[in-house]
Amino acid sequence: MSVAVDSGNTERHPRVSYNRVVDALTTTAGPGRSTGGWLKFHCPVPNHGGGGGDRNPSLGVRYDPIKSRTRVECFSGCDDTAVLATAGLTIGDLFDDPPAPKRRRTGSSNGLVDLGDHRQPTAPTANPPPEATTKKPKAGLGRLVETYEYPNAAGGRVGRVLRYEPKDFRPQRWNPDTRRWSFGGFGPLLYRLPEVVAAISAGEPIYLVEGEKDTNTAFRCGVVATTNASGGGNGKFLPEHAEQLRGAHVVLVADRDKAGYQHVIEAQERLQGIAASIRIVQAVEGKDLTDHTSAGHDIEELIPIDPIAKLAELAPDPPPENDENEPGSAPPGPRDPPGSGPPPPGGGGGFRGDQSVPNLLPRYLHRLGETVKVGGKPDEPSFTTVWRCEVSVLDQMIDDDGDPTTANTGGGWRLHLRRPVRELDGSVELDDSGEVVWEESEVELAADKVRDGTWHEDLPWPGLIHDLSTRGRTNALQAAMLVKQMPTVRGRRYTATGWREIDGKSVFVHASGGIGCNGDVELPHISITGKLGVFQMPKPTQDVEALQSAVRDGLAPLIHLPAAIVAPLIGFAFRSVFGNPRTSLHLVGEPGSGKTSITRCAGMHWFASDMRENGRSARKEVFSALEDTGESIKGLLNKMHQASDVPITVDDFCKRRVRPTHRPVAGSRASTTTTTPPQYAGH
Repeated sequence: MSVAVDSGNTERHPRVSYNRVVDALTTTAGPGRSTGGWLKFHCPVPNHGGGGGDRNPSLGVRYDPIKSRTRVECFSGCDDTAVLATAGLTIGDLFDDPPAPKRRRTGSSNGLVDLGDHRQPTAPTANPPPEATTKKPKAGLGRLVETYEYPNAAGGRVGRVLRYEPKDFRPQRWNPDTRRWSFGGFGPLLYRLPEVVAAISAGEPIYLVEGEKDTNTAFRCGVVATTNASGGGNGKFLPEHAEQLRGAHVVLVADRDKAGYQHVIEAQERLQGIAASIRIVQAVEGKDLTDHTSAGHDIEELIPIDPIAKLAELAPDPPPENDENEPGSAPPGPRDPPGSGPPPPGGGGGFRGDQSVPNLLPRYLHRLGETVKVGGKPDEPSFTTVWRCEVSVLDQMIDDDGDPTTANTGGGWRLHLRRPVRELDGSVELDDSGEVVWEESEVELAADKVRDGTWHEDLPWPGLIHDLSTRGRTNALQAAMLVKQMPTVRGRRYTATGWREIDGKSVFVHASGGIGCNGDVELPHISITGKLGVFQMPKPTQDVEALQSAVRDGLAPLIHLPAAIVAPLIGFAFRSVFGNPRTSLHLVGEPGSGKTSITRCAGMHWFASDMRENGRSARKEVFSALEDTGESIKGLLNKMHQASDVPITVDDFCKRRVRPTHRPVAGSRASTTTTTPPQYAGH
């Protein structure tokens, strides 16, 4: 027997919680049907199934007579709290006996409430300690009013944020294995990311606001907007968020308070060199964008601001400067060893200028061979290790494939790492003059690894990152960016051959460098790999004998072949460097007749002097349309997109592939020469 807690009396009734839940769900979702030991209802949560509703009853209700409680479960993954809130129920309604007040948490089914043993409250002590009389009870969650979904760029489930009234927020993450939501944080994603990605591709501006409510307000105004989870303030807008806005025209909308100005200042710092353009605005009236539109203003009426000046207006007057002779009145000089006095303003990565404006970003230093975060008071600083080495960013790279019709994509980061060499006993090794011996390394972090958080796997030495949690890795990237001034110009990495405009001059890029009108051009970052790596052209020369020798070497294997075969192939190869001839040649012959060797000598020799004419390794230097599983037609065209203004040999191009692909192959940026066995001839 159980107490009917909703009636307020002490009369015992069996299964009272079950009857209460069933009545509420019947009123909300209609009558249920019994199946497999469960009473099944249509789930009443509004965004069930992505907003499409519950076509097949997936909400189960079952009574547990041992624990005198009712179990409610949505088998499609809806949160139990959301289900109950929609039906007008609470967690307490699941129990026949009312849950007793808890002195400590003993576990929770959803990370928010305690569903452990329900002990009766103990009698208060006669003389409770003073703190017991003033401690406030922990407030529970209110009514669920909104669910904000955070899918990935492809629309897949990742996380969501539940909003309760009174105002409170709880994040949840999606478990693809159990297909259930659980309480806890999720990775750094922007809100409404699929719409953001589409808008960036279309060249539309992206409004970065503070909070999901303002984001939805912006969409109702006809513009695309986004936000990061957990609101404004310092440390909320992460490098991963900025990377998702690469190439975007971003409008930062500041809330009219300290956290709002800090948020847009940090976002502006993160987006430098990533966004195509940045503007900062705020509401004409009210605190935020929703207040602005509620007051009758259009989104075009947002006013531009200087957030640092606005923040300074909110800051209290700075204290009078100490006398220069007082201890701690000045930071250490530039030659003082790190840590010998208060850290300099900005910690190597903060804001410069008016010292009345407080530092807004975390401060980092190189100290004792490590990269540390500065904390504590100005006269009593503390230093927390982030990297067990000195780290700094050499370049943030962009990949350049030479195609003016496509946007340059992020090519990752180049880091410089330095740490002291240590003896076997752990002491620092010194050279003969008593100076520290250092070991140094440069590492390139791929953009996709930075985005998915696996970049630390490419570090040259083990144990460099003090904290390998998601937050720890994010903090480590932040430290690398802020410990020294970031490069103002992004580095460029060339990923395809062909002509480029570099410093106002035309340069032909190949796998080992560049060639300009004045000769060899040194290019520091080239990533033309795989089978395209063979296009390593020799340095140009004006030596007549060397040129004659090169021409003789190139023609020698072809001198006895019919001119009707050799002339078109050589002419085609020489034509390719002056722009795509928008056609392709097909060489047909019996197996073993030398088709591949001829095309290699007549076409590719002039661009890849190290290419071999035959042999086992020579096979790896051509593309095959038949044998290599990785070289489907789509994959072949993608690779040929990286081979601009050079001739490419595609071996064994059969008839069934020649016809449907002749147009895209001929329209690619590479010139193609294909070989075809006679049984596939006919094109």
